[in-house]
Amino acid sequence: MRPRRAYGRRVARPSKYTADDILDGALHAVALHGRQASVADISQATGVTTGSIYHRFSSRDELFARLWLRSIRRFHAGLLKLAAQEDAGLALVASAVYVVSYSRDNREEALAMTLWRQPALARTGPEAVREEALHINDDYFSVTRALVARRYGRVTPHRMELVTAACQAVPYGLVRPHLAEGTPVPDWLDDVVRAAAGAILDLGDQEP
Repeated sequence: MRPRRAYGRRVARPSKYTADDILDGALHAVALHGRQASVADISQATGVTTGSIYHRFSSRDELFARLWLRSIRRFHAGLLKLAAQEDAGLALVASAVYVVSYSRDNREEALAMTLWRQPALARTGPEAVREEALHINDDYFSVTRALVARRYGRVTPHRMELVTAACQAVPYGLVRPHLAEGTPVPDWLDDVVRAAAGAILDLGDQEP
């Protein structure tokens, strides 16, 4: 006996493309076109129709915001592992150098991380991602604070500012021009950042 056909009810087809597939396409589009990358560029990179993209993401802004969030999470995955080092000072210096090496080895992800600034995304970004953006750096800040306590024995606002300068301002400041200009991140930047971060962190020892 042949099975009866179910009339009036459609069986949903499994989606051919996942959200990550679309984000991968956005990653490539941003690498080629920068912030001006359009949904049409993403469609061309993935083969996904613009209608299907908008079915997954309500807007281009939300798509780029979720790409930024994914890229930050991937970056943090390696960064947070460095905190396991026994020497907290070496771990902090390694985290500064990691910004450079990661940007060199994962250029597309590094470019995606420039699409938003965390405070702006949490405050004025697409509403669907604001809460996640607000807390995206919580684990990093918690681990960094613990490293500061281990490195100096006591956490102070000044020492936290020194760590921010050593582990964020210096490496990001040196890497961003290369990302913006499309030039390779030179290997010698590792040594520059290692030396600069170590010297800045040592200033924290002068605090009573």
